[in-house]
Amino acid sequence: MLSSLPFDEIGYPQLDEFCQSQIKEDLDLDYKAQIPKDFERTMCAFANTQGGIIFIGVKEQEKTRLPICPPTGINGDADAARQ
Repeated sequence: MLSSLPFDEIGYPQLDEFCQSQIKEDLDLDYKAQIPKDFERTMCAFANTQGGIIFIGVKEQEKTRLPICPPTGINGDADAARQ
């Protein structure tokens, strides 16, 4: 899982693989197509609970809360994926 990898080892292949695993959004996983205007609130909510992953660049299906793949907010190179 992404959370067990060192940050500098996460690249587009790992992000795409995570997306393809079709893990449903829940209390410790949030998909965001873009950085929202109230991003600080989302980060604070995660910090005030058990933490988690905010996956920016991935849209979610409204009814199922599953990710829509491939990630669209990043272009596939390592630097963009890290950002």
